[in-house]
Amino acid sequence: MVNPKEVDPVEAVRELTGGGVDHAFEVVGTVKQLLEQAVNMLAPGGTAYVVGAQNGDAVMDLHPAQLLYGKTSLKGVFMGGTNFKHDIPFYADLYLQKRLNFDDLVSRTIRLDQINEAYADLKKGGIARSVITQF
Repeated sequence: MVNPKEVDPVEAVRELTGGGVDHAFEVVGTVKQLLEQAVNMLAPGGTAYVVGAQNGDAVMDLHPAQLLYGKTSLKGVFMGGTNFKHDIPFYADLYLQKRLNFDDLVSRTIRLDQINEAYADLKKGGIARSVITQF
């Protein structure tokens, strides 16, 4: 496991994989840290995927040579590229069977009347995901 609080995650992944990964996914929505790290840990020919909803004014430091000479690519995946009618029931079944762990993706649970505070925290980068569990 790579703990980014203890080591540089890009260097650690490159070392563990012998040069980088073929596919890296940014799913949180943090350009300055995670998306740039995803691109930087690619092996030649690899692809980084933007899945997380990015802040509207987010800017990424990316040098075209990095994509050109490394033959790497950056691809957006809107809403995860999912088919909601099929995928949501499928994932729910996997979760209920304890074959898919969603619990670790939740930063905190909130009441509906806490929604504005949760959005403010999300915008500041204080949390990754809040889930409304009480109405």
